[in-house]
Amino acid sequence: MMDMIILGFQEWRRKGGAMLVILLVMLLLAACAHVPVTGRNQLSLVSSQELIPQSEKAYREFLGKHKLCRDPDKVAMVKRVGNRIARAVEQYLAQNGKQDLIKGYNWEFNLVEDKQKNAWCMPGGKVVVYTGLLPIC
Repeated sequence: MMDMIILGFQEWRRKGGAMLVILLVMLLLAACAHVPVTGRNQLSLVSSQELIPQSEKAYREFLGKHKLCRDPDKVAMVKRVGNRIARAVEQYLAQNGKQDLIKGYNWEFNLVEDKQKNAWCMPGGKVVVYTGLLPIC
């Protein structure tokens, strides 16, 4: 009797496992989105309407915990270059009829005092550049 129960469980597990894998693959395929600028596909589980406010909050929290650069020349340079990049992105998307991709963006560029050679951006146009990157840029 116990052997039959174990065999029955194994059979259910085998079929259930296959169904679970199929379901997960279907969900992943449904969540794939085409990236118009690069032409690649990406997994998109959260909409921009949800993502932008979350990234805004995380960005504010990051800035609250890190020291912003106070060198006016360096800060001005980062903002000037950043704004030129933002305008170029906006122009490119407008020329290709895809300006809706950055709807709700509020571009912001900040320079953070840190020796890391790094920079990053978040959805919504929030960008951080580390001072460590400036000597090599």
